[in-house]
Amino acid sequence: MMHGSELRVPLTKVAFDHPETRSEWKATRRRVRLKLSLWSVLLVGALTLCGLLAEVRWAAPTARSDNSVGGLIGGVGILGYVFALYTCCGALSRLRKARSILEAYPWRRFPAVRRLSGKDPAGVPVQFRLAERGEEPGRGDSSSADDVYVDDDGTVWSQSMSARNPLRWNRWNESMERGAWYAGDVAIGGVLALPGGSGLMTVQRRMQVLSMDRQPGRTDHERILAAAPGRD
Repeated sequence: MMHGSELRVPLTKVAFDHPETRSEWKATRRRVRLKLSLWSVLLVGALTLCGLLAEVRWAAPTARSDNSVGGLIGGVGILGYVFALYTCCGALSRLRKARSILEAYPWRRFPAVRRLSGKDPAGVPVQFRLAERGEEPGRGDSSSADDVYVDDDGTVWSQSMSARNPLRWNRWNESMERGAWYAGDVAIGGVLALPGGSGLMTVQRRMQVLSMDRQPGRTDHERILAAAPGRD
C-alpha cells in the first residue's frame, strides 16, 4: 500500500479533472459556506435576544441593566458577523482563484516543501524543493536561475513563497515536508496540496516581494493563467 508521499501524480490534463482534487475543493467550499451560515444564525439569535431585552426594558423602565446587556450582545454579534463575512468572502475568493488555476495546470510533484521561519501576512512562508540542477523545470515555470537557492548539500529550492489555507492563514501540515503536489507557476503562485489532492492551499509571492514589485498591468493571478501550458 502506498504512503501519501508516494502517491503518483494523476495523468489528467488539468488538476481539477482529478476526482479527489475536485471533491476536496467542493468540500472546502462547503465548510466555508457552513461557517458563514452559522455566523448568520448567531447574528439573528443575538439581534432577537436584543429585541427581547428591549421589550423587557420598555415593560420595566427600571431594568436598565438588561438594556446594557442587550446592547453588548448585539454589538458583539454584529462585530463577529462582520469579521466572519470578511474572512469567509476572502476564503471564497481564494477558492475561486484556486479553481481557475486547477483548471489550467496539471499536478506536478515536489519531493518536499519546507516551512521557513518568520511570519508573512499572506500566509506561511515556504520553499519548494525543485529538480536538481541540469534537469528540466516544470511546465509553465517562469522562474530563472536567479529565483532558486542551493543548499550546502546540493539540493535546489525555489524562492520563498506564501502558502495559505483557505480557512486558516497560518495552518501548516508537516506532511508536506515529505512530498507535495503543485499546480501553477513556481515563481508567481499556484495551488499546493498533499499527495492525493487533499489539504489545498493557495500560493503567492510574499508580501515584501509584492510591495517592491510595482509593475503595471496584469495581476499575479492573470500572469499565472497566462503562463499555463497551451496558452502561449
